[in-house]
Amino acid sequence: MGRPPKFERQHAIVAARDLFWAQGFQHTTVSELIIAMGIQRSSFYNSFKSRESVFREAILDYKSITPDRALLDVRNGDAIGAAFTVFFKALCKFVINNGKGRGCFASNMLSEMGNRSDDTALLIKQLFKGQLVNYTRLIQIAVEQGELPDDTQTGALALEIAMFQVGMNTHSKIHNNEETLWACARLFLKQNGLLDEQNTLH
Repeated sequence: MGRPPKFERQHAIVAARDLFWAQGFQHTTVSELIIAMGIQRSSFYNSFKSRESVFREAILDYKSITPDRALLDVRNGDAIGAAFTVFFKALCKFVINNGKGRGCFASNMLSEMGNRSDDTALLIKQLFKGQLVNYTRLIQIAVEQGELPDDTQTGALALEIAMFQVGMNTHSKIHNNEETLWACARLFLKQNGLLDEQNTLH
């Protein structure tokens, strides 16, 4: 039986995530990862095998803490406008507190890898496609519940929300202020009939 690795895996993944976030995937080397993660080269290859496998763990770990994960739990009968309002308020806070002027890790990686077709790039694309599927589901529920008009183009509105989210994450690198981001998100939600005024007060 092999010896257990002499490091805390989660701490190492977070350190790797922050390095990828700051430098991008292409500009981050294995040697830099080893230093940032605080592990030996042998431990790196025994535990993670490659830079790509570290990145996959890092991006999945990141997605597990982002505010949009809560939207996966929204079901029929839940107020969809309220769910999106709470989500965007949380996103504005998250991207400022965690992004530190770097924007969104996942959005940054989509911009970097969007024109590639390797397994790492495909993972990023799958994450965003899955998000779009969920947003389409939520918009359809909103239509069925009378929160949005019957003639709402569900797929188009879902894509518009996803595109606005990526754009807001990108602009947070410049407009690194939670109130500014929320003012834009609030207007966007209101224009699309998804703003729940009651939840803007919390």
